[in-house]
Amino acid sequence: MSVAVDEVSIVYDAADLRSLYAACARCRRNLFVISMIPTIFFLFDVISGDRGEALVSDLIAYSAAAVFIAFVLYFVSPSVTAWRRARNGWGRPMFVSLTPNGLAMRHPAQDSSYHWSAIKKVMTSRTRIFIFTTPVCAIILPRRIFSSDQQFEAWSQQAERYWRTASPHAAP
Repeated sequence: MSVAVDEVSIVYDAADLRSLYAACARCRRNLFVISMIPTIFFLFDVISGDRGEALVSDLIAYSAAAVFIAFVLYFVSPSVTAWRRARNGWGRPMFVSLTPNGLAMRHPAQDSSYHWSAIKKVMTSRTRIFIFTTPVCAIILPRRIFSSDQQFEAWSQQAERYWRTASPHAAP
């Protein structure tokens, strides 16, 4: 049975935006590096000769700062981004369709299209299709927006097929 690859509509939520960290190695690396900034300050303490209780209390403070930074970037930032998108008119559905030429998106605030040859990567997880327009930015298509699992699989396979056919970025 063939399932049509029709237009779908999406309004991103914080979980969709957060999922980009799982799909994007560079995003994970950036999150790790930024959250390790407090470690640099701790190393400066060690180099400057701090020892004993002062070093332990600094370690606790810097570790708490690293956890706080990671928490803000991973949980708060996507939530704020989703809220700001909704506030700025992006709370209305965006319509996405696949064509042999590329990915087309329609929204009351903007229309966009990407040729398959410009797409960096197409990746599918259990719950989402990611179509990377840059190494760290993707069109995210959650499974929940499709009418069935078959439609999700059809979209995933079709996007992969179009991308592999047209893209110099696709591995054979």
